[in-house]
Amino acid sequence: MTGLARRDFLRVALGAAGSAPLFAGKTTSCILLVLTGGPSHLDTWDMKPDAPSDVRGPFRPIRTNVPGIEISEIFPRMAKHADKFALIRSVHSDGAPVHEDGLRAIDAATAENITLPGAIGFARSCRRARQLVEAGVPFVRVNMFDTVFHRATWDSHGTRPFSTFRDYKDTVGPAFDIGYSTLLEDLSQRGLLATTLVIAMGEFGRTPRINPSGGRDHWTKCWTVLLAGGGVQGGQVYGSSDATGAEPRDNPVHIESLLSRLPGHAVDLDFDVRHKAADDGGSRGLRGAEELRVDLVHRREVFAIGDVDADAHDVGQGRARAFQNKLHVVDRDAGFVPDVAARKLVGRGIDRDLA
Repeated sequence: MTGLARRDFLRVALGAAGSAPLFAGKTTSCILLVLTGGPSHLDTWDMKPDAPSDVRGPFRPIRTNVPGIEISEIFPRMAKHADKFALIRSVHSDGAPVHEDGLRAIDAATAENITLPGAIGFARSCRRARQLVEAGVPFVRVNMFDTVFHRATWDSHGTRPFSTFRDYKDTVGPAFDIGYSTLLEDLSQRGLLATTLVIAMGEFGRTPRINPSGGRDHWTKCWTVLLAGGGVQGGQVYGSSDATGAEPRDNPVHIESLLSRLPGHAVDLDFDVRHKAADDGGSRGLRGAEELRVDLVHRREVFAIGDVDADAHDVGQGRARAFQNKLHVVDRDAGFVPDVAARKLVGRGIDRDLA
């Protein structure tokens, strides 16, 4: 997707025509962070410290490096990077408050692109996403979690098998704080943030009032989405919610307006790559002339590991050849196959960092 198309995506999705610019510049890559489970906006990025106790929740807001913008205390590192990201506090949906429905909409918008699974850890997936973008891959999706059951996630109903506010403070919040902040730092240090759009969103928000179990349930009428990089003017808040975070107060942004304009089909999955490696024994490139061809019929997930010997693997209807010291493809669970990452990773010498 071109920079112009990406600018149009944000202008249309946010209804920002005629307002202060949220987006300016050229974007060549996109990283979508899917915050599986649906973060509570009231306990993360749209806090209501003056609301009643059953609305405001247990956490206090902290200042960021941008005057006037506050976020939850569970994100101390992220607070130092508020100048890099923008908050959309008026996202809403007409869909049912069900994980499957919300995630299905995201799946449809990001089909046929690389997806890094939550099983390998959020910070690790964010690092790999940065490496893929650095290698020239245009779109990478990162799932923070693969399930909402029997583990700490954003799905904070307040009782097991789901998560609690304590999980937000001890596990989930710190994991996002570290992974997201490090991603922005790494992209910025490498000069990639200006051209890489980073979107962080859950499938919905959480109920304004705390439930009897001490948590919050699913809520589609209002939540917060984060945008950074790719020309996004950081240190801004677009839209707002009402006094209890129940509905948008101004500048509502329908989730379909965002999802329908994601670069979900911008990747060509049929390609040839040829790499002629150096003949010296110390080379970490491919040995001899090799051809890598990947034909994928539908979206798969990629799991790349460096420094592992690999032979050809047949995975579903896709085929790939991975070479010694360069790329190892693991057929596991739903199946991980090399996607467009393969054509960029092979011979780029970044395999050491992938593991």
